[in-house]
Amino acid sequence: MPSGTSTSFSDAPSAQDEEARTARRGRVAAMLDYHAYAVVALPVDILGLLCGPFAAAARTDRIQRKAVARLLGVPVHQADTSRGRGSRVPLRYRLSSLPFELMSFALLAPAWAVFITRGVLYPIFGADHLDRSWGGPSLAGAWLAHFIQGPPLLLIISLILWPVRKQQVRTASRHLR
Repeated sequence: MPSGTSTSFSDAPSAQDEEARTARRGRVAAMLDYHAYAVVALPVDILGLLCGPFAAAARTDRIQRKAVARLLGVPVHQADTSRGRGSRVPLRYRLSSLPFELMSFALLAPAWAVFITRGVLYPIFGADHLDRSWGGPSLAGAWLAHFIQGPPLLLIISLILWPVRKQQVRTASRHLR
């Protein structure tokens, strides 16, 4: 080794490694939050449209605003129901966001259902035919072969839905702020 050169074999991660790890964790958390919003938003939206003329609409409005604030990350104000105007804004929001919620729900809900039943819970739902499965003759091989397909599929669907998510955030910002 040349003189004046020192090497340090430290096990501690550098600041750049820690920032990259935090950024990745943030992106994954944002993706999972959006997936949760996509699965929850459509049923709440439809329930709110059906309950609009009834007293239960205020409850679905609160649920919808909490989902937008927590899962989409859009700051929302609570509805001003003192003058009877509180239900108009969520109705406009529900109608304008319904196509986007339908699209994201139609792609993500079945993908998560398949990933949970055929990937995570494979021994419960699919282990009765291990001799014909392509993961190997063992339960662990078949489970792994079915499990590893889920995360890439969910990531691809997230990338496909990225413009839809951006539009949902814009719509929520416009109608619920």
